Amino acid sequence: LHHAILEAGMDVGIVNAKEMLAIDEVEPDLRELCENLVFNKTADATDDMLERSFYERAVIEAKKKGTAPPRKPRGKMPKLPKMTFPCDDVKPVPATEPPLPVSDAARNHVPNPYLNTSLTHEKIQAIRAKSTLTAEKRAQIDYHQAADLYPTSFPHFVRGRDSLREHITELFTTQIAIYDGAMGT
Repeated sequence: LHHAILEAGMDVGIVNAKEMLAIDEVEPDLRELCENLVFNKTADATDDMLERSFYERAVIEAKKKGTAPPRKPRGKMPKLPKMTFPCDDVKPVPATEPPLPVSDAARNHVPNPYLNTSLTHEKIQAIRAKSTLTAEKRAQIDYHQAADLYPTSFPHFVRGRDSLREHITELFTTQIAIYDGAMGT
């Protein structure tokens, strides 16, 4: 009656006022089921209403017997539009190499000399002063290797001679990529 009076312009009707419910008293999911059935909004409106009717009868039976009421049938999930965020508009850019490091030496692929005694920043000096190592051990903090210690054809990473960034990038583009390809991915 709500739709007939307010939307369709009905002005006269015979109803049993004792049996009528106000539209606000009807549960929202039951109201939606009724509207789907009356206005033929969905193809399975009749089946949904029958399922709800069986549920209502089962609730009445459970109240008579004094048992727990059955579970309420789940309604259909509404199809809401997908939420979008500003980050969804950013076009992905494929990465061809790892992100660039911060230090100039790493950006220019300069090998680390591992001469730690040459580091004279005040914070480094303060940390060294707090060290519990003996003075003899504190003096042995250089891990430098001579560049001619290994031949240039030596295939592995040499501390002080090679750039660690170039070495790892080469591993990822050659050996690790081959291993990954062997896994079938």
